[in-house]
Amino acid sequence: MKATDGRPAEPGTLVRSLGLAELTLAGLGVILGAGVYALIGAAAEQAGPHIWASFLLAALVTVFTGLSYAELAAAYPAAGAGFEYARRAFGIHVAFVVGWLTVTAEIVAGGTVALGFGGYLEALTSLERGAGAWIVLVAGLGIAATGALGSVRVAGLLTIVEASGLVLVSAIGFWDFDAANLRTAMEPLPILQGAALIFFAYIGFEDLATLSEEARDPQRSVPRAILISVLVATSLYVAVSLAAVGAVGADALAASRAPLALVAESALGARTADTLSIIALCATANTALLLVIAAGRHLYGMASAGALPGVLGTVSGRARVPLPGLVLACLTAAVVTHLGAIGTLADVTNFGLYIVFCVVNAAVIWRRRRGEGGGGFTVPGTLRLPAVGIVPVFPVLGIAVNVLFLAALEPRAIVSGAGLLLLGAAVAVAFRGPLSRAGANRG
Repeated sequence: MKATDGRPAEPGTLVRSLGLAELTLAGLGVILGAGVYALIGAAAEQAGPHIWASFLLAALVTVFTGLSYAELAAAYPAAGAGFEYARRAFGIHVAFVVGWLTVTAEIVAGGTVALGFGGYLEALTSLERGAGAWIVLVAGLGIAATGALGSVRVAGLLTIVEASGLVLVSAIGFWDFDAANLRTAMEPLPILQGAALIFFAYIGFEDLATLSEEARDPQRSVPRAILISVLVATSLYVAVSLAAVGAVGADALAASRAPLALVAESALGARTADTLSIIALCATANTALLLVIAAGRHLYGMASAGALPGVLGTVSGRARVPLPGLVLACLTAAVVTHLGAIGTLADVTNFGLYIVFCVVNAAVIWRRRRGEGGGGFTVPGTLRLPAVGIVPVFPVLGIAVNVLFLAALEPRAIVSGAGLLLLGAAVAVAFRGPLSRAGANRG
């Protein structure tokens, strides 16, 4: 069998079939669905009418860490992504904990977004929200099993639908806009807390790194796709958050299970709200699909390195799909849908990702201290300080702001996230022998 770029595909490996367009649409799809459609109500409850400022602040953090992912994805185009970057910089044991947190975050996020899908489906059909969440996860597994190119193309079509929906919501909201809904004092703490939660809206940019092993030109296309998808998503987020708050107010958004449909209903009636609910179904289904794909490939990457059972590192069928990892990710995400409210699950997801992002930014600092550049992309802004030496500015800022956001999470989320972190560390210690052998075999 040959890869799409014409080079022979080695047995048991993934196929390089994705170009810049597919990667960018995949990045937009997972970011947009996880954000406004599923989370804007919970964000409005925390940040109030100034959620637009929280979106901008969260975007700033995303850009810092996104640059680090762009460099590392170009240098090490592997499905393990954060696990692989941490392994090269800090060894297999730290890498295992990073992989553990990443996969957990993706699975919890998949369950969270599936609950968002269930909420919109319940508004349309009265089907119980949990049942709707299971339906979308099983459907996502079926699509993901067809292979990277086919599933990403499906995701691309859904991305176009969900982006069009956000443009429509913005137009409706600004048409029925009441500036009085935003005329309240801006308080820094609620905005920071809102940004710490809203950061969940940007997760997905890092999942593009897991597709680098299936990209035709990962050194160029993956960094570009990461940056383009983050910039476009931020523009849409700010427009929609301003329009939605202006149309119905922050309190009404916070109280609704289908907040963007509420914006349409308040301006144009229930029929338009149903249209928005259908678009929101496409958006949240798209993100759930892409998160399952990413989690399955992370499991594949870790297993290929010997850090997980070998069965998770196998691929199936002509499309070379890591099916065991996909099935495990889907089933676990289905269980997650019964564990808590969307806002709480999002915060737990964020805790894990904040830790992972600190390690990824630190991996770029490690590379720079060793005199290594990017394999096609290098994070700009390196300083040489007399007492310290080489300091890459954006990764340092990325670590600082991720720590700040982590501290701004609710205590319940910090405790739950710390529990996941300690559990991963305990597993790493328990299996330190096999992990050490795996690290030695990988070099």
